[in-house]
Amino acid sequence: MEASLERISQLPDALLVKILSSLPTTKVVATTLLSKQWRSIWNMVPSLKFICNGGNDLEGFIRRTMLSLEALYLQSLHMDVSLGQARNLCNTLRQTIRAILFRYIRCALETLKLRGKFGSIALQVPSPVCLKSLRTLHLEDLFYQDDESVVKFLAGCVSLEDLFVTRWGCDGVDTFTIAVPSLQELTIEDDVTIRPDLVMINAPELVEAKIWTRGVFGESLTSVKRLSLRMSRMEIPAGSIFNQLEYLQLLTSDPESWKLLRFMLDNSPNLQVLDIFSVSIASSTFHKKYCSSLV
Repeated sequence: MEASLERISQLPDALLVKILSSLPTTKVVATTLLSKQWRSIWNMVPSLKFICNGGNDLEGFIRRTMLSLEALYLQSLHMDVSLGQARNLCNTLRQTIRAILFRYIRCALETLKLRGKFGSIALQVPSPVCLKSLRTLHLEDLFYQDDESVVKFLAGCVSLEDLFVTRWGCDGVDTFTIAVPSLQELTIEDDVTIRPDLVMINAPELVEAKIWTRGVFGESLTSVKRLSLRMSRMEIPAGSIFNQLEYLQLLTSDPESWKLLRFMLDNSPNLQVLDIFSVSIASSTFHKKYCSSLV
């Protein structure tokens, strides 16, 4: 076995990195036990995905791996945290995510996916944020310091094109502001009704959006070509016209949804396809009610 390891270790670093890139991240991290050479090579892997399910050694895992990562070559980071019974480790995870953001603040990260559960990941934003290479960002069920922390974080993502957000009941934010001039695709899902909820959107280059929330403000939606809505309230400046809109999907759950439909039809002169779904909130089921081509 030692002979085999020696032969593999003699391969060029670029080839070793390519091999490691095809392995699960847990296997990649395990190679650091082989030798000093392998401890440096794992830092060169461009894409890492960590899934933490709350095992007994979760805190040790975080300390040994995430905080030892130099991230000089990292382009994609996906961290999925489900604490289960290990709720006492919340503070460790929150401190770790903050440390990761500080550490990667100047790296060429292009994709960042953070997925928590009931606030197991807290986004504490360093100032200033400068993730200038970031193109894709997922923020799923996180906890935020306050409304301003969302604004500060997104303001530092100057090249962001694709944003995916899901929110849970107590995420620390009342008004979720998305002000990203470069944004082209947006998905935001929020089915919680136990707190005030408002989404402010300022993304003039937006092309496609899926917005399932209680209320949204912003004129940026007038630039979209494809739009999926599930909400009871939408406010944009008077006289706004959806000149670019070609496809509209509307999920209806209350009478206010039909008022929204009438508003959209009156202000979308180039609409070609209308797709309507009735939604049963109690059973979380969907029923396709109407679909029509308007050309």
